[in-house]
Amino acid sequence: MFEIEHASPRVGSVIRTIKKDMLAGTSAEEIKQLLVERSALSFPGMEFTDAEQVAFASTIGEVFPVGDDEVQPISKDPTVSRVADYTRGAFFWHIDGANDEVPAKATMLSARVLAEGADGDTMVANTFAAYDMSIGTSGTSATSCCGTTPARCTRLRPTRSTASG
Repeated sequence: MFEIEHASPRVGSVIRTIKKDMLAGTSAEEIKQLLVERSALSFPGMEFTDAEQVAFASTIGEVFPVGDDEVQPISKDPTVSRVADYTRGAFFWHIDGANDEVPAKATMLSARVLAEGADGDTMVANTFAAYDMSIGTSGTSATSCCGTTPARCTRLRPTRSTASG
């Protein structure tokens, strides 16, 4: 099973599949292409462990640690996360990896605790879609809600281009 539902006309897709196939990389090429085209992907119901999250991330790119961790806890509680102060300051809007020397190709988030009765409220903006809208080539939204509240984060190393110009 590999079902795709677009969350908005330009940004975000919800993929329904099974964990075994994700960990085996069965649809890795399709997922990589969707990530490029749609900017954000949501995989409801996966419930990855940290090790599974890293294993899946490895099927679509090279995982690199943030500090010493392949999977970084995201929390406003300083007993849970050593970047809790930053998280509190960036809670309403931020860009992942904005302070990194080389920004990540992608960030993978998995919810560990959801608000009761809520689907989450993680919003994603696509600056390519926003630019297209600004020059009149697209009348569709440049944002989408992917429906998770992040609690664990894994980052993928960017693909370096060898082309010049």
